[in-house]
Order: sequence, then structure tokens, then C-alpha cells
Amino acid sequence: MGGLTIRGVTDLLREGSEKERAYHEAHPETEAMSPLFAGGHNWIFSNTNLTTPHNGSQYADDESRGAALIKEIVLNLAKITGKNPDSLIYDFKLDQWGLKRAKGEKFTTYLNRVIASNIWTSEDISVTDLSTPGAQVNNSWMNTFPDVYYFSQP
Repeated sequence: MGGLTIRGVTDLLREGSEKERAYHEAHPETEAMSPLFAGGHNWIFSNTNLTTPHNGSQYADDESRGAALIKEIVLNLAKITGKNPDSLIYDFKLDQWGLKRAKGEKFTTYLNRVIASNIWTSEDISVTDLSTPGAQVNNSWMNTFPDVYYFSQP
């Protein structure tokens, strides 16, 4: 997943964001635009990553798998460490989705709330980017640059 992120960051640094520039031109009363969105920052020379599904993963195409996979990974990590899942102190940090872990809430209760939430139907989540249709959308706007070395190890 990180390979898609660094490709997006590389594109943003070099090209900036037309949407952000247009917004700030239309709304000069807002605070100054971050230089990040201006573009022209050719700071990345290599994009090297491990097992990134640049064209998506058919596994992620099955929408029912994302939440189940997250749950399985987290619970298996608890098993490997010999911990009771309810004693885990992990917080997914999904406050922006209204999914804040309550003080004293058992981890499995919190995990089940996350799994049952509507975040999995949003297009603003990594599972969408990992799917083949989501990767196709990303690849339509993420440029590759001739002076950046791209390497992905399967």
C-alpha cells in the first residue's frame, strides 16, 4: 500500500494540486495555501517499495474481504503475542469517522464496532485503493516521471 502513497506524494510534490490552487484563487480570504500544493518540488529521486499492488489486487476486489481481513490480522497478532484480545490497547485512530475507542471499552467490542461501521462502503479508504478499479482511478492521475527511479520488489 505504501507504494501507491509515495507515488501520490511524488505527483503532489511535483505537480501540486489544481483543485487546491483553484480554491485559493476563488477564496483569497482564506489562509495561505500550503506550498505543498503549489508543485515544483522535485525532491524524490527513487520510489522503491515491497509488494505494492500498483494495478490493484483481485483479493481486494471482493468488498466483503477488507473488514474481515483486518479483523483476522489483529486477532491473530494477539494470539501470536499470547495476549487476550480484550487487553489490547490498540486504537485504530478513526475519530474522523466517529469511531473513537471509548475509555475502558474492550478491544473486541471496539473492533466489532469498526468492522460493522459504514467506513467499508466509502471510497475514501485504503481497501478501495487496493482494488483493481480503485488502482485504475489512481493510475489515471498519478504520473510517472522519467527522472525518478521506480522499483517494486514482489
